[in-house]
Amino acid sequence: MNLMTEDEARQDLIEAEKAYREIEDELVNPPPGQSTAERVIREVELKAALVAASETLVEVRGEFTGIKEANQERRRRHARSDLADTETALITAIEKAETDVATLASSLTNLMDLSKKRYGYRQESTGRAPRSMLARNSVVGWIKYRLRDLDLPEFVAPKYYRAPLAELLGLADTPDFDDTHHPQETT
Repeated sequence: MNLMTEDEARQDLIEAEKAYREIEDELVNPPPGQSTAERVIREVELKAALVAASETLVEVRGEFTGIKEANQERRRRHARSDLADTETALITAIEKAETDVATLASSLTNLMDLSKKRYGYRQESTGRAPRSMLARNSVVGWIKYRLRDLDLPEFVAPKYYRAPLAELLGLADTPDFDDTHHPQETT
């Protein structure tokens, strides 16, 4: 088993390619002023060196490819194992989320119904117009604000729903809800 890392093999491949290119460039561009005999001897030596460099290049490229494929296979094996573990955890999380979402949905439905009833009864008791739409918008905005960390698409929370829901609905610290949302009226 070769203990060379992929980076080391890549560096060896780069160096082998560089050596091959240098010999190739020397072969293509002979120095001027050489005699024919010197030029022929130099060309034969460079061709031999080019053959040796190409053999080295092929060998280094094979090692690099082998190491790269072995690393990819090892990563795939780990990824398959991690995928199986993650899918098992996801199934458990989905089962828990289904029960939690059912509880949340029933709580929110109850909250919406009660806020509508509150404003309906408020209208009857005070004689003022109902503000159930305001209550509904406050509840929806509050829900979006509370779930903002989930980054749900098209579920952007308005920035001004930072107060607790009771305060948004005018229920916090106001025992008499007649004064909750209305400025003093002058008659």
